[in-house]
Amino acid sequence: MSADLNNEDEKLYICYNKGCGMKFKKNENNEDSCCYHAGAPIFHDAYKGWSCCNKRSTDFTTFLNTKGCTKGKHNPVKPEEPIKPKPDSMYKDEVITVCPPKSVSLERPDYNTAMERLKTTVSQSLKEALNKEKKVVTEKENEDIDLGIKVGESCKNNGCQANLKKTSCRYDWHQTGGFVVLTIYAKISQPLESFVEANPIRLKLQITFLDNQEFVMENELGGIIVPSESSVTMAATKVEVKLRKAEPKHWNKIFLPERTIKVTKDTGNKSEQNCNLSVDAIDLNDI
Repeated sequence: MSADLNNEDEKLYICYNKGCGMKFKKNENNEDSCCYHAGAPIFHDAYKGWSCCNKRSTDFTTFLNTKGCTKGKHNPVKPEEPIKPKPDSMYKDEVITVCPPKSVSLERPDYNTAMERLKTTVSQSLKEALNKEKKVVTEKENEDIDLGIKVGESCKNNGCQANLKKTSCRYDWHQTGGFVVLTIYAKISQPLESFVEANPIRLKLQITFLDNQEFVMENELGGIIVPSESSVTMAATKVEVKLRKAEPKHWNKIFLPERTIKVTKDTGNKSEQNCNLSVDAIDLNDI
């Protein structure tokens, strides 16, 4: 039996005091054998330490090796594992669906809100085309004067259709996350006589061509725009209207059909559909 006691005294035990972890023999376990932490570990932001002392560190290894601040006996009793809560069988098969918050649409402004004229840029290609046509116009005016026709007067020859009239233009559109872009295929338009106006839900434009032909359109928009952040670019073969969306939503259509105002007549003439118009007169002095 004495042999068993000797074996028990020589057996090494692991100390489970916090911050110790050393091995010890029972017959050598005194009141000051263990140096440990009596408090609990603290993790605050990037710092780690113990509640029983003021030592703090940002390194986890340094935290684990921080020397204890309390003296006492080694503890051979392993602490019990915390009891894990059993999952509630009531919610075992429950599927939780997380949906994104619903976006709140802007209130649609009144159709009759005041219109604002959009800022317009004339491209170099249109300026060059107008300068080229000016030479042709000057020559034709000289011929008309020789024939006794006043400048700006309609031709009186039988069969001549050189009267003031509306015309039609082909157009299409596309959109990005922040803009809707309307492209009107209009060849050699007159910037000084043309304009585009809009309010948040309404667009009106008038594109004037040489020989006083014009394309006019007024429609209710399929979404809401910011007129002050929208713009117009006039080129030699097209007019591009860039409309800033008031909210980043997809537009199903650019115009709402129920308020489409028909102000042009489709003559069935292909040259009118594509706006391939004859050019007679223009003044470039103010461009």
